[in-house]
Amino acid sequence: MDNSIVKDIIVLRPLSIAPLGSLLDIAFKNQCAGLEEILDKDAQKRSIHPSSESIETTEFLVTANPSTKGTDRSFIKVTLPPKYKVPTADLKKVNNPSKAPTNKKTDLVNRYSQTPVTLGRPHQFSNQVLEVLEEPSLEFGALYNPKLLADYHGELFQHKFAKVVQQDIMDTEDKLVAPWLMHDKLRPGTVIVVDTTLVCWHIGGKEGQRSRNVYQVQAHRIQILLKSDEDMEELTIPTLPQKVAASALSFDASPRKAPSSAFSAFGSPSKKARHM
Repeated sequence: MDNSIVKDIIVLRPLSIAPLGSLLDIAFKNQCAGLEEILDKDAQKRSIHPSSESIETTEFLVTANPSTKGTDRSFIKVTLPPKYKVPTADLKKVNNPSKAPTNKKTDLVNRYSQTPVTLGRPHQFSNQVLEVLEEPSLEFGALYNPKLLADYHGELFQHKFAKVVQQDIMDTEDKLVAPWLMHDKLRPGTVIVVDTTLVCWHIGGKEGQRSRNVYQVQAHRIQILLKSDEDMEELTIPTLPQKVAASALSFDASPRKAPSSAFSAFGSPSKKARHM
C-alpha cells in the first residue's frame, strides 16, 4: 500500500581485510562496545526503577548465530531511510481516495457489433504501446518508477502512487548509486562509511501485549570506500504466506511430532539483511 513504510536494512560486520588488533579492527569493535554500553545503561535504569510493565527490546546489535543471542553481538544493524515515497501531487489521492462507483454501464452496441473470434484464427500482434523503462538521470531525493527494481514483482507490492526514492549513497567515484543497483554496489564485503543517528522508539503495548523499546542506527549517508570481490546476493521475489490445510497443522500430521513444527509450513516475506 502507498501508506506503508518500508525501510531496507544492512548489517555491518568486522572488516575481513583488517588484521586482528589493527586500527580498523579496533575502531569497529569500539563502535560495537559503545552501542552495547547504551543498551546496558538503559537496562540498568529500568532495573533501578522497575515497573509492572514488561518491555520487549529490539537491539541494533545482532549476532551471526541466532543460537548465541546476546553473547556475541559483533554485527551492527543499520536502518536506511524510507524506500518509497508518494509524490506531493498525489498525497491527496492517497489520503482521500475517491470511491469507485458500484454500478457501471456497458456499451452493448459496440460490444456485440464486433466480428466474433473463431477457432483457428491466426494470432495478431497487438497495437498496444508497451511502457519502456529507461534509466533516469540520478539526483538525491528524486523519485523513480519502482518497476526499475529487479525484485519489484508479486502480490506484496500494491502501490498506486508511491515511487522509489534516490538515497544518499555514493560509490567509489563519488557518484550516486541507483536504487536498482544497490544489491550490486552494496554486496557482502563492501567497505563503507555511514553517517548515522542513534534512535530509541518506545512503543506502548496494546491490551494483552508487551511494550517495546526499538533501538535503531538510522543511516543518512553512505560512502563506499572499497568494492567487494564477493558474489552478489541473488534477488528473490517476495511472496505472501500460503494457506495451509487444517490437517497439516495437526500434531499427528507433523513429521517431527512436535507442535512447533506446524509453523514450518508457513512462508515468510522475510527481508534479507546484507552483511557489509
